[in-house]
Amino acid sequence: MNERDWTVLSREVLSSNPWFEVVKSRVVRPDGSPCDYFAVEFRRPAVGIVARDRGRVLLLRQYRFLVDRVVWAIPSGGIEPGESPEEAARRELREEAAHEAGSLVPIFRYFPSYAATTQEFHCFEARDLLPTREAIDRNEVREVRWFEEAEVASMLDRGEIVDGLSLTPLLRLLAPRLGPFPRPGG
Repeated sequence: MNERDWTVLSREVLSSNPWFEVVKSRVVRPDGSPCDYFAVEFRRPAVGIVARDRGRVLLLRQYRFLVDRVVWAIPSGGIEPGESPEEAARRELREEAAHEAGSLVPIFRYFPSYAATTQEFHCFEARDLLPTREAIDRNEVREVRWFEEAEVASMLDRGEIVDGLSLTPLLRLLAPRLGPFPRPGG
């Protein structure tokens, strides 16, 4: 077997919109058997920003239509064409949280569900934050608030932060300081 041992025979776009396409690919797997493979292919990656200052984390309170929940999340959004991940992170922090970062430190980038989508996230830690006078988009954000890191851990336990783009970088940055999380059911 080589590194890329799947052969794509055909690709059909089943549905398309400005953000992503639903695609059906006919492939041949390494054992020679053919199959249909379905995926959601995103047109552009996204960024997530963990804004931290003196042991606090800046979170957004948002209503998320698809899961019908009000949740807390980190600032995030899509990278515009021609924009670098860092430029997108700075823009999203201004638009969603009305803050400017003195510095942005890349944490990592990842594919949250690479068996089903091509979506890619670039995660940053924002430091040296200053508030701006920009108005936040009330269609997206209900509230912007600072939380102590221990409060964020409690919010994770209570299921108030539930999206992968928030959970993954928050856990990476905060887990070493917060100690063990309670185990489900006990």
